[in-house]
Amino acid sequence: MDRRLKPGTVLVREYQGERHTVTVVPGGYLWRETIYTSLSTVARAITGTTWNGHRFFGLKTERNRQQNVIRRHNEHAVGTADMSRSARLAAAISITAPR
Repeated sequence: MDRRLKPGTVLVREYQGERHTVTVVPGGYLWRETIYTSLSTVARAITGTTWNGHRFFGLKTERNRQQNVIRRHNEHAVGTADMSRSARLAAAISITAPR
């Protein structure tokens, strides 16, 4: 389990028109009443293909986040048709941390 994510954190990802909500719990990640040991296994269950779980749910390092914000700003100026896959993915992700 990712030590940076506290139990109670909720990850929301829209995939193929369906909203998927994953809750960080002690020992793993809860999705559809099943606890998974990694985000990659959750992403695989959702998509049916192999994914890096952190990438699928938009969890990146601070440096990557800053670069992504700059990219999104520049892409917004030219329109969403020219947006990168990662920018379109970031637009479909929501993360809520517990207080």
